[in-house]
Amino acid sequence: MRAGARRRDARRRLRAGRRAGGGPEAVVLADDGDWIGRIASAGPREARDDVEFCDPFVVLYTSGTTGMPKGVPVTHAHAITAGGVWAEFMGLGVQDRLYTCLPFFHINATAYSLSGALVSGAALAVGPHFSARAFWDDVAALGATQINGMGSMVKILQGRDPHPAERAHGARMMFLAPLPPDAAELAERFALEFTTTYAQTEWLPSSLTRPGEGYDRPGGTGLVLPCTEVAIVGERDELLPRGTVGEIALRTHEPFTAFTGYLGRPQESLEAFRNLRFHSGDLGELSEDGWLYFRGRAKDVIRRRGENISAMVLEDLVAGHPDIVEVAAVPVPSQLMEDEVFVYVIVREGAELAPDALLAFTREILPRHMVPMFADFVDDLPRTATNKVAKTVLRERAERAVREGTVRALG
Repeated sequence: MRAGARRRDARRRLRAGRRAGGGPEAVVLADDGDWIGRIASAGPREARDDVEFCDPFVVLYTSGTTGMPKGVPVTHAHAITAGGVWAEFMGLGVQDRLYTCLPFFHINATAYSLSGALVSGAALAVGPHFSARAFWDDVAALGATQINGMGSMVKILQGRDPHPAERAHGARMMFLAPLPPDAAELAERFALEFTTTYAQTEWLPSSLTRPGEGYDRPGGTGLVLPCTEVAIVGERDELLPRGTVGEIALRTHEPFTAFTGYLGRPQESLEAFRNLRFHSGDLGELSEDGWLYFRGRAKDVIRRRGENISAMVLEDLVAGHPDIVEVAAVPVPSQLMEDEVFVYVIVREGAELAPDALLAFTREILPRHMVPMFADFVDDLPRTATNKVAKTVLRERAERAVREGTVRALG
């Protein structure tokens, strides 16, 4: 049976099961005959009594968006605590069915979808991969009440023409990071509410928003949670006052519920966990009312004309153009020392955007030092295995394009 036919047959059987008042506790929408298709029918195994809460549950790898991926042994305590905190904050229970199409080598699917279902008693629905065309049909067919995703997935769905399936799915919330700048409009379009968090492969969720919260707080990731301590530190690890951007540094309150070291990389582990705090490599700030704001990767900063430019902020602002679906900004060497700004732009299907129009738009909305020098209009962006934009690949491409003269300066 072909993959498409298998998916349609799975949806038909799932709908029939719900009409009869039944339905499996775990459902898998498989597109092949591989191991994933056997998860739904797997029986329980005898519990082991030699496993401790501090033992590794799984080794997950960081995304590698700005460098080489690193292996992170995730303990049982880490995974279960993360799932429990998240499920409680989301208000999940036995009445829910959690949908994910993310790979289980990603912390989102493992610590939130899987652990969240185990802790809350909710059912788990697993899609084989992300498909923009089939996404809402899969969510509806599997009877999902909650969806786990990535910010890039929403960007792709947003770029498609509106369709009735976007609102006929039955899910009430979607958990993703980061929260899109136009979350309120997308929530209305997709008939659900968004939630977000600040977390990493190495760490528990440090902050969370409740469904529908934080739409008017750009970069906001919610109130800091009781399970962790968040500090904003400067270049010498000094504590910075609230409202000041610095590196996000973390401590946990319970043993073995977070980062214990990178697999086979003791020196990098020591560097990351210096001065009794885990240094996230992310930029952020704490507000007076206790919200944590994410301001981008510390390594994802472009230095131009003596100013530091957050690539994330620049990308969000340029993506505000009605004909732009997604933007990725990277630095390229400047003849004047420091960097120039190079942006990759994906234009909405059926739309046209000339380089001159892009330049005029950026000059209107951006400070002078943030206006891109170069732009490349592309159909897609290279991504890591966890669907994040691969900035290292883009930087290499951009530097080569400028060096070889295959891209022209704007203006």
